[in-house]
Amino acid sequence: MTEEGKEQVGTAPEVVVRCAACSKTFAPDLKLKTDPWYCPHCEAKNPNLRRLYRGVADVFILGLFFALVFFVRRLSQLGPAAPRTWISGFWILFLLFGVIRIYRAKAPWRDGVARTLIWLVFVLVFILNVIVRLFFLSSQDVALVIGSAIVYGIVFIYILWVLKVSRRAMLPEQ
Repeated sequence: MTEEGKEQVGTAPEVVVRCAACSKTFAPDLKLKTDPWYCPHCEAKNPNLRRLYRGVADVFILGLFFALVFFVRRLSQLGPAAPRTWISGFWILFLLFGVIRIYRAKAPWRDGVARTLIWLVFVLVFILNVIVRLFFLSSQDVALVIGSAIVYGIVFIYILWVLKVSRRAMLPEQ
């Protein structure tokens, strides 16, 4: 219903994506949990962008779990007034905001804040867990830094792939 109380006929759906195969637009069924979305014109498979972005949010949830563990540990060791405890608390809130933003977005691939949060979290975590540790590297941390760099490399490739797929599916005005 519009403000005048009349129903609009033939309005465009809120979320429209472009098919990767035929380049025609279609409105995916966002309520379906299926992977992939099928184009009604050519029946080609298109990635479920909502599920891809929620996959990134799932990685955030894993990071949130580890951040909570470190927060409780720092809280018991350093106390609530220590700057490292406050930084951990802000990091938890930042991750939580990212997860909520991605999960609540109807089309997270069009949400500039969600995309910015994804890259911001990735860059900050990479800097803190790989780059900073390189400066304070001890013989015990070599395997940890190498392992972290490999994991972050894989996550980086995944995020780039999600960005590429979502850009291909977005319409120019989005």
